[in-house]
Order: sequence, then C-alpha cells, then structure tokens
Amino acid sequence: MKKIIMQQIPLINLRMEVANYVGLFNNKEFCSQFYRPLKKNEPISTIYESWYGRGELFLSRIVRSSILNIESAVCSCVFFEARFRGILDSKIKEATNNPFTLGGKGTAINFYDRLPALIDENLKLSKIDVELWKETKYFYNDIRNPLFHGKELKDNNPENIKIILNYILKLFDWLDSWFNMNKLVNNADKLSNIPEFDKFIKQIVIPDYTPNHEPHTRDNFIDTPVVTDVSGVWIQDY
Repeated sequence: MKKIIMQQIPLINLRMEVANYVGLFNNKEFCSQFYRPLKKNEPISTIYESWYGRGELFLSRIVRSSILNIESAVCSCVFFEARFRGILDSKIKEATNNPFTLGGKGTAINFYDRLPALIDENLKLSKIDVELWKETKYFYNDIRNPLFHGKELKDNNPENIKIILNYILKLFDWLDSWFNMNKLVNNADKLSNIPEFDKFIKQIVIPDYTPNHEPHTRDNFIDTPVVTDVSGVWIQDY
C-alpha cells in the first residue's frame, strides 16, 4: 500500500468534539429527533453531520468517535508532558504511537495505567481515581470492546449516549489533573466548556411540523363552471 502521511490531531479538538456532543445530548429538542418518526429524506443532524441512516448505528458511531478522542488525547498528553519534562525518549514515542507495545492485558490498562506511568507511576488512573478505574474496566469490557469488534448499540436511546459521554468527560478531567492544556493553547480550559445550543438548535434540527388546522375536505370546494380544463391531484389528508 502507498505510504499515507499522518499528522497530529490538535488536542483541543479532541476535547471540544466530546464537549459539543455532550451539549447536544443535553438539549431536549436535539434528542427528540431520536424519538419521533422522521419523514422521508429527513436527517438526524448535529453540528458536524446530517445522518440519513438508522439511529442505532448513528449513536454507535458517535460513541466510537468519542472513545477514539479520549484514547488519542491520552497518547498526546503523555507525549507532550514527557517533552515538557525533558524525558521524551524512544520508548515513550513508541508507546504513544502504539500503547499495545506496553504489554498490558487489555486496552484499558495500557492506555490509562501503563502509558501515563511512563512519566510518573502516580499518574495512573488506578491510583488517582480508584472508582473511575473500576468504571473504566467495566466500560471497556462491556461497551468499548464490543463496539470495536462488530457490535452496535441495540437501542435508539439518546439518554444512554449522554451517560457514556459524561463518563468520557470524567476521563478528560483525569487528564486535566496532570496535564495543563494551557501550555499548548491559551485559555484551553474555556474552549472545552460544555456549550449550550438553545439559541442555535433550530438551525440544526428540522422542526417537527404539524398543521394547526384541519385538512381540506370536499365540503371546502366550490364549483367553478367557467373553468373547464383542470388537471391535478386532490389530497384527502396530510
């Protein structure tokens, strides 16, 4: 295969995408798209995309993207923190490119324990937040790994996504506890705030329009003898 050149994702972008999805799923009007029947060719819309497929698949894609964001962010934070501390070596570079070289049994231990431990043992998630570490082991075993190995969410329920996104935000908070993103971007902490989309939601979501009057019936029509050449369709109901 032809060599494809890669580049670093801006760390703030990884955080902002998750924050934006949390803001959307906090909005009742946005979530209503998943509960009501959609008209033909009517998409489910976010600030990033318009989706015309099944809701379950779309929610699964959002969760996968958000998981990739936090995993990518861990790699980036370890890389930059090591550089800031003057300890960036070939082992850390290799591990941030592929955390599975660290040999841990499972994805979670490589990303959240062994990778930050290359900088400082005390940065392990299992040491900083025991309860979040337990939640992470459950999440990777029961949700993340199945999603990355041929499974999708069964329910078209945005409330489940809200729970998952809020969990991922807790992992970003863990990153914030030992990595200062302001070293890379001024006021980065403000850029990652959860936005409120109330003012803009109608530009994202197609309104669920229902006529506020009864449809026409034959009683509404008036004979017009002068008109003799008419073609068209009479619609009984909307």
